Amino acid sequence: MKGTFLCFFLFMALHAHSGERSMTFADFLKINESGQSNLKLDETIKISGFLYKDSNQNIFLSNTPDLKSCCVGHFKEGAFQIRLLDLPLDTAIAEGELRQIRGSLFWNSLEKGSPSFYLKKSELLDKAQAKPFILVGAIFGLFLISILFLKGAARYGKV
Repeated sequence: MKGTFLCFFLFMALHAHSGERSMTFADFLKINESGQSNLKLDETIKISGFLYKDSNQNIFLSNTPDLKSCCVGHFKEGAFQIRLLDLPLDTAIAEGELRQIRGSLFWNSLEKGSPSFYLKKSELLDKAQAKPFILVGAIFGLFLISILFLKGAARYGKV
């Protein structure tokens, strides 16, 4: 039994810190309101959102589905956007597609009351790559429950 818990602890310890932070758009909205943050410049983050291109072929990640083309790249109340830099312009994206992005976070001084955020070294994560540990965790959990069930059944003579 101690070995089982040791394996579980080691699995969690190895995957607890991957060097990047997962964020949501709510985290950015808190930064907008306060003007301060515990984020570091050039910190690698992962965030999910809806992809859009503006008329200059700049790519943006937004928290708003079905964003109108006139609003892409412009600050609008409730429609928060992050400009993706260093993403190849020929990257095939479907307008409004929900995707997960990894990149280094930067922002500049306040413009029109809110900071402008950028992701440098941006890369689209594969859809299948977005949450691989859920499957591994589910398999490990089922394996652990099966072992405990069989040990309990053997102890009470039910098997």
